Amino acid sequence: MKLRIRGDSLRIRVAADELERLRTDGRLEERMRLGPERALAYRLRIDAAAQRLAVELSGAVLEVRLPQASAHAWCASEQVSLSDTLPNGAGGLKVVVEKDFDSSD
Repeated sequence: MKLRIRGDSLRIRVAADELERLRTDGRLEERMRLGPERALAYRLRIDAAAQRLAVELSGAVLEVRLPQASAHAWCASEQVSLSDTLPNGAGGLKVVVEKDFDSSD
């Protein structure tokens, strides 16, 4: 899973093997270690209660939640991405979650 943050835009790319794990486990998580006892975690989670894409920052964890029906349909189809623009008080936060067909770094 790759994370890209640029201005008011957040993009997560999910590799094919991760897509299956997301579908079956309901979540993916990666960590970037910033030191021996510090890390930034980013998580993608399927949420049965979510009505639309949602983003939450809690401590050093950035979580993007996907509505369950949309997530399962996306995982099982040729659809490339899920996206939404969320209100942030400054014009909107563009969130894109997409399949990473070329998962090379």
